[in-house]
Amino acid sequence: MSTLVIITLGGLVFFLLVQIAWMVRFCNLFRRARTRQPATASTPSDQKTPKVAVILPLRGPDPYLSDCVRGLLQQNYPRYDVRIVVDSREDMAWDIVHQVIEDSGARHARVRVLESRLTTCSLKLSALVQEISNLDESYDVIAFLDADVIPYSNWLADLVAPFADPKIGATTGFRWYMPSAGANPGTLVRYLWNIGAVVQMYVYRMAWGGSLAIKAQAFREADLLQKWTRTLYEDVLTYHALQEVGLKLQFVPAVMMVNRETIDFASCFRFIRRQMLNVRLYHRAWPAVLSFGIATTVNLMATSMLCTNAILHRDWLTAGWIAAGATLYGAGMCTFWYILEVLARRVVRERGEQVTPVRLRSFIAAPLAQAVFFGCLVAAMARRRIEWRGVTYVLEGANVRMLEYRPYRPIPAEVLDASVSL
Repeated sequence: MSTLVIITLGGLVFFLLVQIAWMVRFCNLFRRARTRQPATASTPSDQKTPKVAVILPLRGPDPYLSDCVRGLLQQNYPRYDVRIVVDSREDMAWDIVHQVIEDSGARHARVRVLESRLTTCSLKLSALVQEISNLDESYDVIAFLDADVIPYSNWLADLVAPFADPKIGATTGFRWYMPSAGANPGTLVRYLWNIGAVVQMYVYRMAWGGSLAIKAQAFREADLLQKWTRTLYEDVLTYHALQEVGLKLQFVPAVMMVNRETIDFASCFRFIRRQMLNVRLYHRAWPAVLSFGIATTVNLMATSMLCTNAILHRDWLTAGWIAAGATLYGAGMCTFWYILEVLARRVVRERGEQVTPVRLRSFIAAPLAQAVFFGCLVAAMARRRIEWRGVTYVLEGANVRMLEYRPYRPIPAEVLDASVSL
């Protein structure tokens, strides 16, 4: 065998071992959580529990928005208020939210329209900054939720519980996609990409804005309000901001939030590219994420080309070794995928939510997911302009500039009846 073949096979083993090590760390988080879990869950009732403001920014009628708001209003937590900021009164989310609140009879929710649209950050950040600026000092914790998340009854209690440790400044959960049978390529690619992404988010300490809580005092000490007025995303930069003031970010295994939406291939590419841009702009692990992603993809491409070349030249010994290495890598990644699936589904099933059967054929889309991930990494490297829910933002160095505000365009009724991500 040539030196190139040996290096390529060594690369496959190396990259597989790294990902297995990451998976073990991720699984240990869940194992430790289960050993600390009480025998019976109790309803938080002590008046000393932190008072929480939960902020939900909205732009567009997400497919499960009604379920999101309904779940948020029915939390098993004694001291919390809901603050919803809708992009405009023209937005279809405005009527949906008011209808859900009216039907529930909730008295702890307030809905406002976004009035202060900053041009130096995203509209989502404008909504968060506006509402946080209006909060009084009675709130101990500020929690954030995305509209594509359906919170279970103990969501807030689980997210707030780690704050009993004074060293914890913020808590966050995990996003988990659960595609239905017959899911389209875009949905499968996003699903497979996310399995690896959540593990790296834990390893590199990247918070997820879909379920995020921050101590009010920590928020002020880290000067996050000011930082958020100049950024596109609120979550990934949280870890470094807290680290600078001596506080920690805690991942909460119970907050494994299922997303059942579908997405087309083009929208999937834009979504993953936005996630990579978030890391590039606001997290110090970007060089590591970029290097590992590119090196893994190049190694897999080299494996495929070397195997093809060996077959064409009838070098069966070399072809056999390469095929064995590729099989080992593929089997290892399938095992990686399956273990994480079982882990996530156990959390979801234990709180009474429905889970779909594990479909091994979903892994067939893995090569496509790897290719899309590689493309998104490369695209994010030099990205200077981004469109997010109909609004374009320009990156000028570290600065963000919104080009022009437009209300969210109404979505046809037939799309609203589906589960298509916005």
